[in-house]
Amino acid sequence: MCVTLNQVQSIRRIIWLLKQITSVRYSTTQNQALEQGHFASVILMVDAVHLGVPNALDNVNIGTPFRPAKELLEDFVEKGGNVLVCGACMKHNGVAESDIDKRFPVISGDDVVKLLMGSKGSLQLN
Repeated sequence: MCVTLNQVQSIRRIIWLLKQITSVRYSTTQNQALEQGHFASVILMVDAVHLGVPNALDNVNIGTPFRPAKELLEDFVEKGGNVLVCGACMKHNGVAESDIDKRFPVISGDDVVKLLMGSKGSLQLN
């Protein structure tokens, strides 16, 4: 599989974001947030839609201090985090909905706007 520089940058950004979300794994604050019903979503957009394909992160490990991306993703999902994939971005990048991990809902541009406008906060990485 050939990976472009943009995809590598997207992977690094996703790993960083997943690390930030899961690094407080043993933190009282994180556990309290989950107990209070808070949640986190990662929206795969632009080139990052390629990360929504099953096993796309299996061999991604950028090294210390980060854990392998697959582990970070599994922890994130296990704790109730949502991974969403932009349908228009998939179409633009030639990725079919049938190619996407069944755990990751495909959403529309309207959904993206609703999620961002309805959130208490967001962090956007381009």
